[in-house]
Amino acid sequence: MPLVTGNSGRTPRPDEQRGRPRDVAGLTAELRGADPQQRRWAARDLAGEAAAAAALCDQLEVEPEASVQEAILTALVDIDDESVPWRLADLLASDDAELRNAVIEALGQMGPRAEPAMAEKLDHADPDLRLFAVNALHGIDGPETRALLVRVLREEPEVNVCAAAAEVLIDVGADEALPALRGLPGRFPDHEFMTFLAETAAARLNDVG
Repeated sequence: MPLVTGNSGRTPRPDEQRGRPRDVAGLTAELRGADPQQRRWAARDLAGEAAAAAALCDQLEVEPEASVQEAILTALVDIDDESVPWRLADLLASDDAELRNAVIEALGQMGPRAEPAMAEKLDHADPDLRLFAVNALHGIDGPETRALLVRVLREEPEVNVCAAAAEVLIDVGADEALPALRGLPGRFPDHEFMTFLAETAAARLNDVG
């Protein structure tokens, strides 16, 4: 919407200001502004702008408003920059559960380009981060995803992380994971749920096959 110039004493509404042509530098400045609505609109207008990737990631790390976080993540998903998945992967350690879940969803939407960052997190010392990486891989389902999850089944020491990986593989119908899934009760003999997962996998994946 163009600015209304007939009333020189009136302050333009934010939606009118948003209609003005703005470049990446100007939008980046607005992204750091005090007005959350302005920050949200700036993030939306920066969608797909590779030159704004770092600024969007920087703001996401400090952004307190959930609606602005969502707009930033939406913009970042549309940016084909190899640094973005790695920056988002670092936010899996955030204490903000809502942001963390939104980041997991965004990483899933990025598809295969997020696989390397998730593969790195699967080797992290913190089992919670490994679990979050598994959750993100569920959405990614790229060419290396299933192999990464099978590796989790064979090597991961934490039962909860293994269980999450098993559920993902069963859900996506990865019949190549069946041998590793069948091995779960032997790896975790004190956890009856693993026996249930192995039986579920045998039933569902054999049906798929």
